[in-house]
Amino acid sequence: MSPYLFHLTTKDSLINILEHQKLILIIPRGANKEKHPYKMVCFTESPPFALDFFRYRWSDRKDRINLEYGLGFSKETMVHKGVYPTVYLDESLFSYVKDLKKRVDGSQKSTNEMKKEMELLIAQISPLFENADLRGYTWEREWRCTRGDSLEFDYVDIRYICCPRAEQEAIRKIIEDSNEVEAIQHIQFLENWQEYDEITTFLQRRQFTGDDELEELLAEKCRTNNLINYYNSHYKKIDELKTHLNQVVNYINNKKEEIQDSINREAILEYIAENFGEESIEGGVKSIINDGSIDLGLIIANVAYCVKQKVKKQVKGKKVDGEYIRRSIEENYADNQTQKERNNDNKVIEDIESGMNSSFNSKWERIIDPLEQH
Repeated sequence: MSPYLFHLTTKDSLINILEHQKLILIIPRGANKEKHPYKMVCFTESPPFALDFFRYRWSDRKDRINLEYGLGFSKETMVHKGVYPTVYLDESLFSYVKDLKKRVDGSQKSTNEMKKEMELLIAQISPLFENADLRGYTWEREWRCTRGDSLEFDYVDIRYICCPRAEQEAIRKIIEDSNEVEAIQHIQFLENWQEYDEITTFLQRRQFTGDDELEELLAEKCRTNNLINYYNSHYKKIDELKTHLNQVVNYINNKKEEIQDSINREAILEYIAENFGEESIEGGVKSIINDGSIDLGLIIANVAYCVKQKVKKQVKGKKVDGEYIRRSIEENYADNQTQKERNNDNKVIEDIESGMNSSFNSKWERIIDPLEQH
């Protein structure tokens, strides 16, 4: 773990960032703008000595040759500016959270603030890509800023500037020409790929061509430096991460009632499909249940009423279809029954509520448990 966050970029971009003292939120390169149209600034919490690994691991299409420039900030400073760790979810849970966002966006009960907060949550998560060849991008140790149009900073916030030695004087002058001249005293210049080049040059001089040994030497160097960095890292880093994760958990817990309502309505649709056939949720049943404007208790009572009517109509050679279920919910047929008739529906109501509770508990654990385990 590192007490720093690094934003890697190109030479021209670094100069522009320093001159304007801000990072602009953009849609990341290579992102599918239709499926993930969220602007952000990305960082890595990799320690300074491990930044070589990005060149070593990234493919050429990531422009790895140019990304030897960057800025390193204190993690504590960036957290206060709204930079948080990326949350990685497996494929099924990632799809479920995206589906939940669609439900929030489509619900008449959702406020603009709720929709905006849901959008920020989606922007902070990433697929785990657990089945991909390289097992996704968790190795990037990514953090993101997803709020606003830009992330502004002062020169005193900078701890590292990454660039080749030949570029240091010109980049130093940008800061020295500002009103924050004293800031340069606290900034370390880092040739973040120099270590990798030194090792490969040394091995080439030995006329060595064994990739396995080269990889092992790099791994051993990384492990050794990790130990050194561990003992020198900021003592507050663990508390900072715990604080952020608690904020994420609290945010989701605050949305628990809304999430539970969405899951319950989905469970009712599954119950109807199971008892009346898949076609029964068409004809307006699905839309009226997902709309959110009709109370769940009323929906459950009328679904139970339709179950009873299903038996009665079968005796008469008739059928309860989606149209009948929709009308029952809209016009509240169940309310026209006697108290005795309502009591006869209680067993069905208990079955529906039991299914809802089971579905919610299962899905809620899949959302909250991975975060609480951290």
